[in-house]
Amino acid sequence: MGDLAADGGPSTTLTAIGDVYEGGAELSTEDPEKKEFRNEDGTVIFEDVKAGKTTIKFSISDVTPSLLSQLVGGTKSGTGDAEVWNLLDFPTGKEQTIEIDSKTGQTLVLNRVNVFGKLSGKIGGDAPMLIEITGTILKPEKTGIPIMTTKKTA
Repeated sequence: MGDLAADGGPSTTLTAIGDVYEGGAELSTEDPEKKEFRNEDGTVIFEDVKAGKTTIKFSISDVTPSLLSQLVGGTKSGTGDAEVWNLLDFPTGKEQTIEIDSKTGQTLVLNRVNVFGKLSGKIGGDAPMLIEITGTILKPEKTGIPIMTTKKTA
């Protein structure tokens, strides 16, 4: 993941955030919204179609102060075992480029995503604490940049 470039293009410096938690990442697109315009006898003369929203959702099990400050917000201080994370205000989304390398040999690049991170899970018990990432895929502001790309992992 990485911050968008100053010119509205995708990030040129991506930082690895660790492995996606069990179950993988979920990419989904809502059905398009269609509105039909008809003449007096009921024949469709025009159809207006708006694309459905595309989202991504995944979780990271490496809940460290560094990743929390990057993905959720807040501040990180200290280093090593003395590293501390503080959430000073409720988080808001931020625009990032996301690249995911799958175990099936594909790389998915989402050039502009409004990302929101939050803590999720149980404290103690049989499930780990996770950083849950949800994002809405947006059209890049820089002309000529695709919304998403998939390619064979190098």
